[in-house]
Amino acid sequence: MELVILEDLDNISEEMLVNAIEENTKKYLKLKDEIKQLEIKFSDNSEKEQPVVETLNSITQMPELFETEKDDDFEKEVDYYFSQINNLASTSNLQLSIADILPSKENVNYYNINLRIKMELLKNIKEIEELLNQEKANLTKEDYEEFKDEILLNQEKIKIISTLETINEIEQGHEPIKNNFIFVPTSSGNIRILKELKDIDQEYYEGFKDLFASIEDGRLKNIRRFKSINNLNSGVCEVKDYKIRVVFDQIGPHDYALITAFIKKSDKDKGYLDSLNLKIKNYESQKELLKENLNNPEFRQLQNEYTLELNNILNVNDKGNFEYKKS
Repeated sequence: MELVILEDLDNISEEMLVNAIEENTKKYLKLKDEIKQLEIKFSDNSEKEQPVVETLNSITQMPELFETEKDDDFEKEVDYYFSQINNLASTSNLQLSIADILPSKENVNYYNINLRIKMELLKNIKEIEELLNQEKANLTKEDYEEFKDEILLNQEKIKIISTLETINEIEQGHEPIKNNFIFVPTSSGNIRILKELKDIDQEYYEGFKDLFASIEDGRLKNIRRFKSINNLNSGVCEVKDYKIRVVFDQIGPHDYALITAFIKKSDKDKGYLDSLNLKIKNYESQKELLKENLNNPEFRQLQNEYTLELNNILNVNDKGNFEYKKS
């Protein structure tokens, strides 16, 4: 079973990549039958160590599609979505879980992000196949079962993403995404992000409106997931625009905890890091309590009131009803 190989990687189009992924996905489906045969082989001769990678050895190496020039902001978006999908285990609700993670259709990079996620999942399969080849002499039945499950799980995720894209294209009259804001209090009980915005020059409010709107409608503008050696901020994210940042964490399928908002004077400005770490540490100490209250109607009502206050702050110079401005 040979994968589709794209030789001239400098001149391939997105359509060619999509077609290659779809064709290769079909080929991986054939692994199920081969896996069945290997399982029979194990059950028929359980006392003997069996070579279990012979069938997979026929899979040719995938082209290196992952070493192209990368747009930094786009790569950060891909990292945010892929890291969550990559960590999903196999469950009966896998499609629903992936649907909750994938970017909103409002995101201008929707299809490109999905394409990259599928490419990275194929890369996972390639790396597993290479590991199987390297370790075949020491491979046990249990090892094989684990690798087999990983291959099938990555394959299933690719299929689900493609299916969800099709559903989104043909679905009519569906409700737009509307995420909820959960406001993180300080240790003294004040809502930090509301106080911070009141202290920020109003010339930045239009930009902040769009950042909050991008969280609400799922676009997640210029999203970046924090990474740190000590993992203090791992999993927490920010959306950003010129000089402005909003830091948040997703604590439910459509619930986003708002941690802090601020102006960053330059990309070389490091002075905010200590303060940011303290704010995130404060959030982490309350995270589980916030999640436990997501089903509390009174808590929900309070968050709605904070949301109205947020709108009023950002809308201080406007007349009439508040509307988010989308880019």
